[in-house]
Amino acid sequence: MTGQIKTASQKGKAAKRKGVRVEGELVDILNEYLGSKQQRFARVGASSGARPKNTDLPIEAAVMLTGDIICPPGFRYAIECKGGYSGIDLLTSNKGLDSFLSQSIESSASIGLDPMVCWKMNRKPWTCIIRERFDDISSMIKYTSLTGDVWYVYPLIDLLKRTTPRFWFK
Repeated sequence: MTGQIKTASQKGKAAKRKGVRVEGELVDILNEYLGSKQQRFARVGASSGARPKNTDLPIEAAVMLTGDIICPPGFRYAIECKGGYSGIDLLTSNKGLDSFLSQSIESSASIGLDPMVCWKMNRKPWTCIIRERFDDISSMIKYTSLTGDVWYVYPLIDLLKRTTPRFWFK
């Protein structure tokens, strides 16, 4: 299909495949650093548009279906996973990144977890965006959203290496 213009349907399918790939990569990283035989991370099978409304579910089921990644019991974050979006600048407030953060806040608030965005920009290492400041990582970026909320952006692998499970689990 080289040189041909892709239809909206083809673009949608390619974006879905990319989302599945990126989510799978994140699950592998989280399981490597935080998982165990008893506690594993996994992809949520359905896209967010196909999921049932979490308000109609028992809290245990809602926790499992909130965010893009199913997390082990006691994990304190609801994870939104993003891939691509290379045009977004982490050093200045912008609508693109703010929309990711708003999505994370909305999904995590409904189940009483903290919001987290894990983002893999094209040809860049994974980043983790949370509200907690962790001073042991010099490459941290402070991001202030358009609404004035303060977030901290970390290289995900550095954060995983320099924290203990107590940081991640309740």
